[in-house]
Amino acid sequence: MTLTEIGTKFNTDKATYHRYTDFYDKLLSHLRDTSINFLEIGILNGASLMMWNEYFSAAKIYGADINPCTHLDSSKVTTIVANQENEEDLLKLPDNLHVILDDGGHTMLQQQLTLKVMFKKLLSGGIYILEDLHTSLPGFYSSYESNLYNNTIKLLKDLQNKQLSEDSQYHITSDDFYELLDQIESVEIIENSDQSITSVIKKRDH
Repeated sequence: MTLTEIGTKFNTDKATYHRYTDFYDKLLSHLRDTSINFLEIGILNGASLMMWNEYFSAAKIYGADINPCTHLDSSKVTTIVANQENEEDLLKLPDNLHVILDDGGHTMLQQQLTLKVMFKKLLSGGIYILEDLHTSLPGFYSSYESNLYNNTIKLLKDLQNKQLSEDSQYHITSDDFYELLDQIESVEIIENSDQSITSVIKKRDH
């Protein structure tokens, strides 16, 4: 089955509404039967975690959420309680990860702090997926603590351009930005619609 077919079975909006899974299948298919360490931040009802569990035959899958989700634990799946806005919580999450997917709370602080801390936990050549970037758009400013100067799409475009904007007001420092930049191979932003925007940040293969 394709990732979209599996995701539709479990009714995750990654497959049904956003249709991210069409792209993710192409991105991740080479890892499908390998022993990778995969972390998803943001569990909600567990639909996407169950999708990943079925898609990856040999992976160790971690899920982190602010709420306990131990009912989803299995021989392949481990859930962890963590607050995305707490750097200490993020630092306690697993290391040596091949893929990290941020589907957490989607505020600018959450997305940017998580990227800063967790990108270091990716192995060389690893893949970082940052979902639901529509919260950076003007229509969502009031709900997700975003504005013209601090939004995550702007940050990702700065990383693409390899230069920090002079007017930026991000939740990471200039030093954090250039430390990230030194680790990044590429940044891709994928827009399926104005409310379905995801990104893929690949780590350099040192």
